Amino acid sequence: MNKFLNSSRKGSSLLFKSCPLRSIDCNLKILNLNSSINILQKRYESTSKIKSVELIAPQSDLIINTSDNQKFSLITDSPITHGFEDLLINLHDVLSLEWSSTIFLAAIVFRLSICFPIKVYQEHLMAKLVNLRPEITEALEKSLKNLKKDSIFMSPEIKRKITRQTVIIQNHFYKKENCQPQKIPISSVLQMPFWIYLSSATRNLTTGINDHSLQMEQINHESFMWITSLAASDPYYALPVAYCLIAFSNLIYASLNGMTKSNISKIFSFRKYLSVVFIFLITYFISNMPSSVGLFWISSNFLSLIELVILDSIFIRRLLRIPKTSVEPTNIYLTKMNALKSMLKFARK
Repeated sequence: MNKFLNSSRKGSSLLFKSCPLRSIDCNLKILNLNSSINILQKRYESTSKIKSVELIAPQSDLIINTSDNQKFSLITDSPITHGFEDLLINLHDVLSLEWSSTIFLAAIVFRLSICFPIKVYQEHLMAKLVNLRPEITEALEKSLKNLKKDSIFMSPEIKRKITRQTVIIQNHFYKKENCQPQKIPISSVLQMPFWIYLSSATRNLTTGINDHSLQMEQINHESFMWITSLAASDPYYALPVAYCLIAFSNLIYASLNGMTKSNISKIFSFRKYLSVVFIFLITYFISNMPSSVGLFWISSNFLSLIELVILDSIFIRRLLRIPKTSVEPTNIYLTKMNALKSMLKFARK
């Protein structure tokens, strides 16, 4: 374009020189030609700037997308995820199972190897806390007896002394038996990373990430009951509803435990509220995730409910050396059934 403008300007100067009379008409034509050339040059410069802006804009979008992929790859490309991928592939190939059965078997392995030992440890802690409660109460009454007698009116300073003394006595017994209540929610959080990595491994096999095109094709062509493809989400939203029902059944059954109610209420009420929020979040994710991932989450939650029922058995508790407590009923299943009936009667009123 610049060559064309320069050549046109040279032509205008030659035209000016070739004019023998240098008349007024010739001068006007040359001026009009030069002005038109200047206008064309300005338009060319403006359009070139616009093109440069259009070329720069998509590059920033690409940078944002690659950064998001790099953040997500910390989970999908981690060695733990690769190990769980190999576990799923080996279970499928060695046992010649369908992928739905493989996912359910992986959930069983996950619950038995990671979640069940953590749950047994929590039961040990809760039993120790229940047995320590009378000793802590007796020690508090002895230490605070003189302080309450001396003070007729409870001033703020005396209240602070009482709370400080209470915390000191409780921590003394907790350290003595190594059963701090804070360990109970922390031990529950420890299983979350393994659950996330195993879910990511299932999703990688379903979507073909990390060179799993063969497994992706197998999962894509495999059906499960009403679901035509495990790689697609549930069109009837039956999996999210099933997860929500099983999760709330799990939560209600755990809340019926008499030993849980006798412990510190703040910790367990926080766990209940956190569990409700977590249930709704997972229900939303299942409706948008592949059915294979939703099947793993439902299987894991269903096995968690069975785990709670088994650990309530007195025979299993003595077999696992869980300490016997004063509030332990002879038939805990009958006690929980009566508690559930009273809860339903109260809800009807």
